Amino acid sequence: MQSQVKVIFYFLVFVVILQPLIGLLLFNLSDQQFFINYFPVIKDLLIFSIFSLMMLYTLIVSKINKEHLKLYSLFFLFILIMTISFFLSESNLYFKLYNLRRILILYIIFFSFHGLFFGYGFTSIKNFIIGISLFICLFGLIEYFLPDYFWDEWLSLPKYWNNDTQGLEIESIKQTGRGYTSDLYFLYKKKFRRMLSVFLEPSTLGSFFSYIFAFFYFSNKFNYKKIFLILILLCGMMVFSKIFILSILLIIAIDYFRMNLKLIFLGMTPLLIFLGYTVTNSTFIHGSFSHIVGVYTGFEIAMNKLFGMGLGMAGNRPMNPSTNIVNGENGAESGFGNVVAQIGVGGLIISIILYLLMVRSYKIYKLSGNSDYLGISAMILVYYLNYNLSASSLALSGNFIVFILAGVYLNRGVLMKKI
Repeated sequence: MQSQVKVIFYFLVFVVILQPLIGLLLFNLSDQQFFINYFPVIKDLLIFSIFSLMMLYTLIVSKINKEHLKLYSLFFLFILIMTISFFLSESNLYFKLYNLRRILILYIIFFSFHGLFFGYGFTSIKNFIIGISLFICLFGLIEYFLPDYFWDEWLSLPKYWNNDTQGLEIESIKQTGRGYTSDLYFLYKKKFRRMLSVFLEPSTLGSFFSYIFAFFYFSNKFNYKKIFLILILLCGMMVFSKIFILSILLIIAIDYFRMNLKLIFLGMTPLLIFLGYTVTNSTFIHGSFSHIVGVYTGFEIAMNKLFGMGLGMAGNRPMNPSTNIVNGENGAESGFGNVVAQIGVGGLIISIILYLLMVRSYKIYKLSGNSDYLGISAMILVYYLNYNLSASSLALSGNFIVFILAGVYLNRGVLMKKI
């Protein structure tokens, strides 16, 4: 079973990481919107189906013992709430399915690997992730220093982006914050190029680097670990990702100031809700502050409507354009805000599941001394930060690495051992 699961692991990682670049190349060959609007959805639905079957197989052939009964109970309660919201929502079928897939797919991946991986052969998994990360860094460094016409003319990336967005069409990557950031314009009076690598999206790339850095920073030592971390740090900074910078600060707080992971996790969302409330009516609601506002507005909806606005009726991809990503309204620009705005207080189950996974990983670390599990805990905490502050935390690309690694390390074989 272990070798088969590794094959599935490798296949999934390759598909998810290379899908944006493959989609771009296919788009250039055919110039069809299919590879923008439908190819990623078909890919995700295929993965969704595969891992749904894997999870079903797990439930049939395996016993659910007390070590993870709580997790499964919470997850199936969450699925029940999502199902009710699906049928009660006034949204059309497309937006229901889009948001259902977006919210569930990462957890389907976790529970699939959590149930199927029975061994302790983590070394080959780690080496594979290191190799993939080095490939992403290398490709990113190459494309970063190439002239802009590599993306603008050779691969027609702006045209690819235009088909996936609404509003003013762009002709070069320099015209959009995706390709060039204005965050430091007030100091240097110029925009800075952002690394895109194979993800073609800096927020996704920044998230991926955040998780990789968090996991390997705390995990067991390996050859050239410091060089690897320095490379990830360098590439992460070249993305100009605010999530990456915040993640590095969080990792420093955990390591050097011995900050308690539980307290950070439990205090994070309430703090962001308070900050979001304070800036809602201020002049700072635009830009980066919209992410904080999204946490608050999503929570506000859940408090006023315990079952939310309905699946597909709020967040970043709603049926009603008036609830779109303007200033963090209706939970937009926040993964947490997106979920609770749509399905209400039941969306808090995600926070509980992530908390339990983080705590369980840390407990295994304390009992076994295997610092890989401290890396898993830190990675989950970094994801929760991203989940609060970015709607892209619900996407498969970039974020899947957290759930696939957590599933592998917190597999049934591990949880059933008395360590």
